[in-house]
Amino acid sequence: STGVVGENYTTEEKQIPGYTIQTVPANKAGKYKEGIITVTYVYKKVKEDVGKTQGSVVTKYVDESDNEIAGRNAASGEIGTAYTTEQKTISGYTLKTVPSNATGLYTEGVTTVTYIYEKTGDPTPTIQGAVVTKYEDESGVEIA
Repeated sequence: STGVVGENYTTEEKQIPGYTIQTVPANKAGKYKEGIITVTYVYKKVKEDVGKTQGSVVTKYVDESDNEIAGRNAASGEIGTAYTTEQKTISGYTLKTVPSNATGLYTEGVTTVTYIYEKTGDPTPTIQGAVVTKYEDESGVEIA
């Protein structure tokens, strides 16, 4: 600002997002004089990771009767950041339902993601047999 020499001036600190005031200058107010008066407010950057709230995601793998058929996965992250879960390959089961929240954003508290599998029909094993036809003479020598 500008003013007449001898008149009063005042400055004020600003609220700057991500910063906090560290030093308020002694000459924040005074009288105009000939030349330039520099008034410097010193700010300190606020650590952004302080006080961030975390959320959790637990992934369950169940059969159609809600019995867990594989180990759970758990993850946590800052609220509002993205998460993804994984579909597992589980022997004897095929995936029936992919949950609508298989991917999303961390929220406050615990989010449960449930993959539902159905048991695959284990076919009865087929035992193979063989028939060998031999043509021998009376002394056991193969003739055809």
